[in-house]
Amino acid sequence: MTQTKQNLLGIGSSLWPLVKNGFELTLRKVDIAKYRCGDLAVFDGKHIQVCHRVLKIKDERGLRWFFMKGDGKLQADGWIPAYRMQGRVEWINGTSLQRFPLKQLSLLFYWHSRFQWACYEALFLSRWGVRARDVRESVAGPRPVFSGMFGFIFSPWTLLNR
Repeated sequence: MTQTKQNLLGIGSSLWPLVKNGFELTLRKVDIAKYRCGDLAVFDGKHIQVCHRVLKIKDERGLRWFFMKGDGKLQADGWIPAYRMQGRVEWINGTSLQRFPLKQLSLLFYWHSRFQWACYEALFLSRWGVRARDVRESVAGPRPVFSGMFGFIFSPWTLLNR
């Protein structure tokens, strides 16, 4: 018989302020078809299990893929195949994600992450963004600080976590 519930300890700040360091996450193994955009989900990373938010879902070549990103991170994890998904987070530190404050907060962070990623793609990954960055770097030299400023502008609460 397989275990359907699992408790994990949250480590890191990629989902801050919703999930803080040391918070207990309770996840449930669910059918792949039941994942929805906005869900917090745990997947197998390179060396550890990672808990991030599902931003997009697509079916390609008979396999379901999930686009994952942490709320407090600027970069996304990218497309994760369904076989690496471990479960959906249902409780954070003993509070259900279906309760009013957490559900609304989680929804807000989902839309914020979608907006942040769309802006990041347009500014840094699109053809226009890459050309603009190349022109700026040829004139003023490389400035990695700009992407850091972008993160603070689009995630102001990360300043509180410093």
